[in-house]
Amino acid sequence: MSIGVFPPALKVAWGAVVGTLAPASAENRVVLRGLKPPLLRCGRVRRRHVRLVQFVRHLLWDLLMASAGTLADLIDELGGARRILVPPAPGTATEQHVLDRLARKAGVCELVEGVLVEKAMGFRESLLALALAEFLRAFVRKHNLGLVTGEAGLLRLAPGLVRAPDVAFVSWTSIPGGRVPEAPIPELAPDLAVEVLSESNTPGEMLRKRRDYFAAGTRLVWQIDHRARTGEVFTSPTDSIVLDASQALEGGDILPSFSLPLAQLFAELDQRAR
Repeated sequence: MSIGVFPPALKVAWGAVVGTLAPASAENRVVLRGLKPPLLRCGRVRRRHVRLVQFVRHLLWDLLMASAGTLADLIDELGGARRILVPPAPGTATEQHVLDRLARKAGVCELVEGVLVEKAMGFRESLLALALAEFLRAFVRKHNLGLVTGEAGLLRLAPGLVRAPDVAFVSWTSIPGGRVPEAPIPELAPDLAVEVLSESNTPGEMLRKRRDYFAAGTRLVWQIDHRARTGEVFTSPTDSIVLDASQALEGGDILPSFSLPLAQLFAELDQRAR
């Protein structure tokens, strides 16, 4: 299920003509909130134009459903309708749109098949991600193993696919030239990607992210659930073991001898003033 299966002309027509999805749920309509058919922006619209737009809207909906099954599945893979950013119209976004939002301080977003997806994050998630990055960076710097990036570290995993893991480790051997990249969105796959689960993250979204990471060459993914106080270690998109707070995250072949007790990580959430 992906927007990539839509014909290019249909993607453009979707963004240009569709104001709301006629026979869709309220959630689906949120996807295109703010997109008004150009014809309807004119105050003097003839009735036949309205009928034409309505006809095209229904036609596009039928084409969308024929091409991609149900829109709900696609929305789930992208993290929910409220996280899909418009404009630009879904299917037409580029890396420049991602960078433009950063320049405007409008927040970090990811790019998935021409769709801008707002990065899910919260205070506690950011706190844990920063703490984990500090533990990782201290180890990586000590042994000069590579680079550690945070939640705004954009990575091009493939053409048209930009991800921003909450924490990422990229070994020197994975970086062309063995130097810090100058590009704002370097074409790199992290050896280790870490995602700290937010409330708005859906199972479908996380599965798709893991598939993207491993397809690009990532060897290990840690998925941290601060509500359950667990860490799930993935060696493929679907193969994993769940660790509880009495266990530790291990670096394995990627970060030999690195070990972080989950109790130590989650203790960051129990801090209080003295």
